[in-house]
Amino acid sequence: MANDINKLRIMAESEKFEPSDDRWIQQVNALLADLQADVGKVQKEVVPVEGHKGGIETIILALGSAGAITAAVEIFKAWLGRDRTRSLRFSTIKDGKEKTVTVTGEGMSKETIKELMQFGLQEGG
Repeated sequence: MANDINKLRIMAESEKFEPSDDRWIQQVNALLADLQADVGKVQKEVVPVEGHKGGIETIILALGSAGAITAAVEIFKAWLGRDRTRSLRFSTIKDGKEKTVTVTGEGMSKETIKELMQFGLQEGG
C-alpha cells in the first residue's frame, strides 16, 4: 500500500571498537540522535548478547517520504565519513526472508547510500 511505512534496520559496526565499548555506544547514540532530529521515526533496539554488557544495538528507521530518505542519506554519509573503520549494515525482511547490504565509509557516495535506502523501500514492508 502507498501509505505503508517501510522499516529499515541499521546496525552500526566498527573495526576499531567492540560493540559494548562505551566510546562506540556514544558514537552510535550520536547517529541515532541525528536521525531522530532530522528524519523522525527512529528507534533503537538492543538485543542482549551473552558475555557482553548491554547488547547489540540496532537502529530501526521508518521510511515514509522522500524528504526522510534524503535527510537519512546525508546523515549516513557524514557519519561514515568521520571514521573509515565504521560501517552500516542495512537489512529488511520481506516474505520472511532477510536481505542485508553492508556499506563502509571508503568511497561512499550519496548516490550509493540513497540506492540502499531505496532497497529498504522496495524490499521492506
